Amino acid sequence: PKDVQMSDASHLPDHVPASVDPIPAPEEAKLAEALAAIAGAEKPVIYGGGGIGIADAVDAFRQFVDATKIPTVLTLRGLGALPAGHPHYLGMLGMHGTRAANMAVQECDLLIVVGARFDDRATGKLAEFAPNARVVHLDADACEIGKLRHADAGVRGDVAAWPGYETGGWGVQDAAAAVPARLLAAKAGETVLDMCAAPGGKSCLMAEMMQGTGRVQAWELHPHRADLIAAQVQRLGLENVRPMTRDALKHREELDGTMDIVLLDAPCSGLGVMSEKPDVKYRVTAQSVDELVQLQSNLLDAVCPYVKKGGTLVYSTCSVLKDENVRQAEKFLARHPEFELLPLPETIPTSVRQYETTGLQLLPQRDGIEGFYMCRMRRKKA
Repeated sequence: PKDVQMSDASHLPDHVPASVDPIPAPEEAKLAEALAAIAGAEKPVIYGGGGIGIADAVDAFRQFVDATKIPTVLTLRGLGALPAGHPHYLGMLGMHGTRAANMAVQECDLLIVVGARFDDRATGKLAEFAPNARVVHLDADACEIGKLRHADAGVRGDVAAWPGYETGGWGVQDAAAAVPARLLAAKAGETVLDMCAAPGGKSCLMAEMMQGTGRVQAWELHPHRADLIAAQVQRLGLENVRPMTRDALKHREELDGTMDIVLLDAPCSGLGVMSEKPDVKYRVTAQSVDELVQLQSNLLDAVCPYVKKGGTLVYSTCSVLKDENVRQAEKFLARHPEFELLPLPETIPTSVRQYETTGLQLLPQRDGIEGFYMCRMRRKKA
């Protein structure tokens, strides 16, 4: 499910389809840049994902592979985009993929990403994924291009071509991802801190809820991800959002007691969004979860002093594990008696509010939405 957020409904088409057929033609300059990169590569590899099927582009993808004769690997969700016996198909990428596919990605000098999320299915370490390659990224979803790694050439279509998108009339955000921002119910003139904020959907939603007043600081650890926030802010024309490259683990005493609202959408296992990232189940281990739980705890301890007395802290993840969610929140409240649990607001539908305990866990199989957890807490006034 998608939540369409509108700053001006007059810019939105009468009917916004779930997909666009055909995908609008890319800008000629970007296409020429991508073709030049492909022509100049000595060891290119095509990296296809589930977006090929979603965009109904399997036939076009096969034609592209046949025409270029470039070795091709697929993600788990991309399986079927090429038949198993295709002469240029090296197999599935990742821990349970083929050696040929994984080696090709590691040795290539150009990675042509087509409808795939950019991360390392084999090791989970982005820095070790195609370390010597330039990137050409083709995707129907403009938000995916350059999301985790800079694209030397990006070719996009879909929502960017709909009326009002480029001019900031509206944006698209997953419905579950929007809930933490709605829990905070930011009011005009407030000061908000959004930690781990990329790609910026929550920051922008809170800024719009404040009707362009107040200030939202949107922090990200890596500059290229802070750039994603800045791009959204610029497109939507929001003047009250400040994207910043900051390490949230480094406590800043000058910010203590200055924030009306702090949102920590923490790094997590991602086990609540396996419908979009089915490879997650091959990469998550007991050790990696333990490390994430400790990181989440450290982040909560680092950022909670920024909340004013009477201010609000929301902790959220896209996980379904209790250690990352309800148990994490309970341990935080035990360590920090200056905070108290807040009930969910009535703006959250009764159909899911009935499952509230220490926070709220959304479940795909029960709620028809991605697996998200959120907990709203308040710093006591006395």
